[in-house]
Amino acid sequence: MIDITVLGIGLGKTGHSFAGLDDTGAVVFSKRLPQHRLLDFLDKLAPCVIVMEAYGGAHHVGRFCLQKGHEPRLMSPLYVRPHTAYGGQPPAVV
Repeated sequence: MIDITVLGIGLGKTGHSFAGLDDTGAVVFSKRLPQHRLLDFLDKLAPCVIVMEAYGGAHHVGRFCLQKGHEPRLMSPLYVRPHTAYGGQPPAVV
């Protein structure tokens, strides 16, 4: 697998988005997986720093990462950019 130094995880209700960075900070991996495959994916991944937004489910994932040798880091929701389907602009009201 690709040499990933930092893995960013966007935790969602039904699916999770992943972005892997190498030593230089370039994105070398981008993927989206359903919720039920998250722990299997992390189990097969080489130990790295895993960054995710802090909320209730993130603590469970963080404990699993510690068991597998990863270094989990939780970020405050204040520093996480929300997903917007409209490019940052709300839809026009008709």
